[in-house]
Amino acid sequence: MNSEKENNGVSLSAMSIMGQRDEQQDAYVYKQLPDRTIAIVCDGMGGLQGGSVASKYVVKRLAYELERADLSVDMYSFFRYELEKLDDEVYGLRGQDGKRIGAGTTVVATILSDNHLHWFSVGDSMLYYIRQEEMHCFTRAHNYMLHLNQKKDNHEISEEDYLKESEKGEQLISYLGMGTAEIFDSNYRPLTVQRGDRLLLCTDGLYRTLSQEEIYSIMKQSGSAERICKLFGNAISSKRVRNQDNATWIVIQRTGE
Repeated sequence: MNSEKENNGVSLSAMSIMGQRDEQQDAYVYKQLPDRTIAIVCDGMGGLQGGSVASKYVVKRLAYELERADLSVDMYSFFRYELEKLDDEVYGLRGQDGKRIGAGTTVVATILSDNHLHWFSVGDSMLYYIRQEEMHCFTRAHNYMLHLNQKKDNHEISEEDYLKESEKGEQLISYLGMGTAEIFDSNYRPLTVQRGDRLLLCTDGLYRTLSQEEIYSIMKQSGSAERICKLFGNAISSKRVRNQDNATWIVIQRTGE
């Protein structure tokens, strides 16, 4: 558990648990700079520590770029460039034997400056936003189910085939390190964050354990970002899930005008 950080009217706190896994493949970073607040969460995948290498690499590299980004430019294009660059770089990561480690990672990232929020995601880590009594999930899970639903909406697949293929629905179709990643989510225009608004960046270890109703119930609780972070940890622990996945989350709260 990390203590709460507050600067420029923004407070944030983070937590990460291993669950029942042998290795922690999630990685995260959150930084308060004089002119911006940065938060990044990654969920790695790949054996022999490959997932942890990939997630830590992306957290470090993307944080470096966001610390130096010119926020007056088109941030959607900025994130598209980062998608292509990081996908290639993670794909090319090699072990001590010189062979590709064959790992990948999801990513969800936010950068907040002067009440203006830009966000970016690849894979199935999520970004939730709550204002007053309303909660929205800005991101999509970039998995096979997304592809199937698009085919269904376009009447390109039968109901029988749709149900059959849905068994593979959670397989990711876009993540950093696949070498051909194309699908990502980001906002075209900055979102204005108001006092009292909250954001939650998290890996699937959180939202697959807690229902949307439980996430909403915690997000609307009173108190600091650190308190909300702890409430999520308590809620996950109380479930006692036998195969609990790694779970990582960052809570951001706008406290100033």
